[in-house]
Amino acid sequence: IDEAQCRMLFRQVKENLKDVNYDGSLLKLNDLLLAVNGNGEIVRDISGSPLVVICNFEHIWECSDVPMFS
Repeated sequence: IDEAQCRMLFRQVKENLKDVNYDGSLLKLNDLLLAVNGNGEIVRDISGSPLVVICNFEHIWECSDVPMFS
């Protein structure tokens, strides 16, 4: 994949996290893996997009509706 597609997938991962109430704003590109099969081909999800796997969960936080500090 090229850099533009890489960045698009990165944005999509962060949007998907936000949709389920998680903050992935501290993730970096090297915190993600592109899934490949045994033949070295990119694995795709049901929509046909390359499957991206988060490999560093230290930078993902659950969002809270209640502020921690007053």
